[in-house]
Amino acid sequence: MKRIAAILFAGLLLDAGAQIVNIEAMRASAEQDTTEQVHGRVDGGFFLGGTQALLLKLNGAVNATRRVGDHVFYGIASANWATRLGDNRFDFERNGMMHLRYNRIYSEKLTAEYFMEWQSNLPMRVARRFNIGGGPRYTAISAPGIKLFINPLLMYELDVESFNGKTENALRLNTYVSLDRSWDLWRWTTVAYYQPRFGRFEDIRAMFNTRLSAPIRPNLSLVIVGQLNYDAYPAGTDVPQFTLYSTTGLSWKF
Repeated sequence: MKRIAAILFAGLLLDAGAQIVNIEAMRASAEQDTTEQVHGRVDGGFFLGGTQALLLKLNGAVNATRRVGDHVFYGIASANWATRLGDNRFDFERNGMMHLRYNRIYSEKLTAEYFMEWQSNLPMRVARRFNIGGGPRYTAISAPGIKLFINPLLMYELDVESFNGKTENALRLNTYVSLDRSWDLWRWTTVAYYQPRFGRFEDIRAMFNTRLSAPIRPNLSLVIVGQLNYDAYPAGTDVPQFTLYSTTGLSWKF
């Protein structure tokens, strides 16, 4: 039943996506887990409030992990939607993402990882974005309760803009540094991405995501997420270079 509930919840998320994947938030202890059972988390949040006009905000995500020997498989789907109800209705957020990742563990320090991803973000004028890439994952720091990873990956990107239907493709460096800090049942994960475009290095994307998980019950946690994005050349002339959002919700571990 737990797996079925997670799959059904994922189906509700596929109409929208995020601009960044905080993969460390879902890795849990997969690289040390010797079982071959599927496990993961379901996150969700809801907000309704305001004064003159009501603000409705929904967000959700589901992720699943399975390890088979030195092979680890990840699947993620997420969505965010926010609108102000009333005469001046406007979608502040309407985005979604599906992400698949495969890791091959060679040692405690070195892992090879490959990923493919679909995104959509209509307020940011991204109708569809397809990413595929891979590279090494290096464990720079590994100590009780803390880990630091460095991932210098390469990524091919195909964009379809909703602003004018224009299609672009690019090869980008997809380097990210991630920090995972845990104590008792608390967990703090932070990841910073740097994505310059080859042949046009002034075309830069930089992203920062941080997530704090506080326990409520053994399988239920309160989750606070903050994210900052920068895009030197966003799609559409009315899209800002900097965007910022935060969410608060619940996470259920299965």
